[in-house]
Amino acid sequence: MEDYNDVDEIKNEEVDIENFDSIDGVQNEIANEETDVVVQDGVDSNVAITDEQPEPAEAYESVDDETSEDSVEPSGEKEYAEEEIVNSKKKIKSNKSMSKKKKSIIAIAASLCIVAIVLSIVLPVVFYCKPRIFVKNADQFVAGDKVGDLGKYFYMLDKNVACESLLIEGDDVYSIDMNKHSLTVDGDFTINTSKSGTLYIGTRKSDDEYTSKKASLKAKNISISAPNTDVVIMADISCENIIVTAKSLRVGSFMNGEFTKMDMSIMAENVRFSGNISGSATSVIDIYNAKEVLIDSGVSITNTLQLTASNLTASLSSNLATVMLDDLSRATIAGTITNAILGGAQVNMQEGHSCNTYQDINTLVIYRDNQKSHLIKNCKNVIYVEKLVRPVDINIEEHGNRIFCNVASVKHASGYKLMINGEVAAVQDGEQNTKFDITDLVKDIGTYNVSVLPLGDFSEGSDLTDVGHKIMYVDGESVSIEYRS
Repeated sequence: MEDYNDVDEIKNEEVDIENFDSIDGVQNEIANEETDVVVQDGVDSNVAITDEQPEPAEAYESVDDETSEDSVEPSGEKEYAEEEIVNSKKKIKSNKSMSKKKKSIIAIAASLCIVAIVLSIVLPVVFYCKPRIFVKNADQFVAGDKVGDLGKYFYMLDKNVACESLLIEGDDVYSIDMNKHSLTVDGDFTINTSKSGTLYIGTRKSDDEYTSKKASLKAKNISISAPNTDVVIMADISCENIIVTAKSLRVGSFMNGEFTKMDMSIMAENVRFSGNISGSATSVIDIYNAKEVLIDSGVSITNTLQLTASNLTASLSSNLATVMLDDLSRATIAGTITNAILGGAQVNMQEGHSCNTYQDINTLVIYRDNQKSHLIKNCKNVIYVEKLVRPVDINIEEHGNRIFCNVASVKHASGYKLMINGEVAAVQDGEQNTKFDITDLVKDIGTYNVSVLPLGDFSEGSDLTDVGHKIMYVDGESVSIEYRS
């Protein structure tokens, strides 16, 4: 009966026995659970012998190499069945081992799920440790006796809020978590405060990060008077006029929406535009007394940007329509100006820039690009900037007990910078002063990377007032050589 139980195990594990169809008697023994395995001289009494018996090689064609070459003798059927039973036991053990592995994987996955659930509960509790002032209507934008600095509380919209006008001032001013909702004010939305700190408006992601995702602020007029406050507005804004006085201001996207004109007046030390502004062609953004006005990479502004006593930096891939500068303002542009730049004490057009017209600029610095055409009108000083070429040759020579690095001279170079293993080792002035004594710099045994960089006479911070029209050069590319001491 021990063989019978083994045969049952084979059946329960769904062992593939299709290859045994030609072995009479063995297949029937496995399929019939109630029949004892009785082998009499190799033939089961229940097996019906037919006249058509397969050739020995055909009968064992799919059997393992150890048995495929054996002749089909009735006495070999038991040995073959027993071998298959042993193999099945190994498969069963293997399946059990795989089952244990699956259970381990399931246990690990379950543990991770439990951790995720715990974190989903704990993190919001930690994240919202600061008191929230829930807002379902405009009247609830009042902190009452909850007096504290800007970082102590924050308003949180429970739903979309609409009102005729909204005034938040004094001790009632806190950051506004839009919570993926909208705030719509038919008339004036006003914030007045003398508090210091950072005032955020947008959907809150962390204590110091807000996003415009599904957060919108719409008002006919927006007025923020917070001279001691860093103001960050990351909601999608739609308005007709916005006036901001702040320590600094960072804004996301402004959309004109139903308003045909959207004017902005900003007075802050630092201003940063992180989103597109799509005002009409007649809309103007006035900025006063800003040490830096930064346009982030990829930002597009269709309003006219007008600066007074301010400094503008437009990052690579930014796109501005028209820039107007007073006599005290400066601009550094790496992006595209679709219309023109008008005025300014100095305008630096960096490599990769694009602009059609330059007019009434005291000093225009422009990277030469012979493939682009532009119009220059009434500009007092025009400096074309070119890049020095790479030196064509470098070598190291030993003379006596001294070691020298020689580099080919570069036309228009103002000097050369020597670098050893990436560190500045020496600087020499003069176009022809191309020989460096490196004896004391490579005295230790080892391998040294020696590079020489040709230096230009132009730098971004140069004051080029009244230099006239000329060509200047920026640093070229370095040439290198390895030296083994």
